[in-house]
Amino acid sequence: MTRRRWTNRANSFDVYGHVGRRLDDADYFGRQVHLLVRSLLPDWHDVEDPEQLQITRLSGALTNRVYEVRARDPNDTRHQSRRVLLRVYGDGVDQLFSRAKELDWLRKLSAVGLGPRLLAVFGNGRLEEYLRSTTLTRDDIRTPEDSARIARNAAQLHQIVKTYPPPETTQDGDWLASVYQWLPLARKAVARLLADSTDGTSPAFKPEDRAEVQQVSASLERLVDTIPQLAEAVRKINSPIVFGHNDMQYGNILRLRSEPDTLVLIDFEYAGYNPRGYDIANHFCEWSANYHGPTPHLLEPQHMPNAAERDIFLRAYLEESLGRVPSDDEVETLWNEVQAYIPCSHALWSLWGLLQAGRTDIEFDYLAYGAQRQRLACESALALGVTL
Repeated sequence: MTRRRWTNRANSFDVYGHVGRRLDDADYFGRQVHLLVRSLLPDWHDVEDPEQLQITRLSGALTNRVYEVRARDPNDTRHQSRRVLLRVYGDGVDQLFSRAKELDWLRKLSAVGLGPRLLAVFGNGRLEEYLRSTTLTRDDIRTPEDSARIARNAAQLHQIVKTYPPPETTQDGDWLASVYQWLPLARKAVARLLADSTDGTSPAFKPEDRAEVQQVSASLERLVDTIPQLAEAVRKINSPIVFGHNDMQYGNILRLRSEPDTLVLIDFEYAGYNPRGYDIANHFCEWSANYHGPTPHLLEPQHMPNAAERDIFLRAYLEESLGRVPSDDEVETLWNEVQAYIPCSHALWSLWGLLQAGRTDIEFDYLAYGAQRQRLACESALALGVTL
């Protein structure tokens, strides 16, 4: 991840704008956006008419709505490149992560020139630097060149602990804290699904789905009982605590149009302190995802990186971290760390899926997603001698 200087940038200013105003009414969305950018961005005060704004939806992410906001002023060449990224938070996701924590990290990362610059914050969203870029695809992350670039980005991000060290009490990392935070929420959601599948009141599930929900419920209870055993097993690996992105899927990695060899990590909602093995394991699991395919909720485990592909990533990561060519033993040690944390990644994201099961506002089968990652957690945990 290339560190980028922020001086002399069109949208550059030192104090983050902040208002409590929310973007809510779809009928007046454009007018509300206009008020926000004029009040929060000093360089946009001259945009007097809402009609000057061109607002384009960029993605249908599971937790956010993302837009490009552009000032249309064809007679003023100075403003041709004036754009910002508008991120509107989704409903019902505050139980998954702390927005305050995410914003704190975005400010810190901005200060050291990593990731898009945070420009302003409002009641249910924020404005960020707009990066002229393309989002990586599932095929991109498999290429040797991009895989090595992602590895180097991860290594640079992980080294943020030298600037912002974790609390002395940090031992297991955020993954385990999130597991214990999400477990009761997942149990509650699954219990609700069991009741709904009985009386047929849920619009998302039919009575015949009860057997699947019962199986998921039983697996979830086994997970509750064995998480301490899994945590103890990976604790023995002694993987160093780093600042991890913790969601390095292909949709969260951009390629700059002006510098095709430069990749930028975005979306730090789940970022925090974790073992380096966890963050890399999570990325390798994302190799098997296809969020734009016919079944975006199902992973394809056969697409996990093979030995040669792992070697490219791990060597590039270590070379960036160490400042020299790593030894074969160092690569093997890192792979052992990564392999140990694969079931942890599956276990955590299974809970993420289950606690949102039953949502009907997004076309994503959270229950099937959670159920599959439960199974993958069980399969990968066996290598550690842990039965989930």
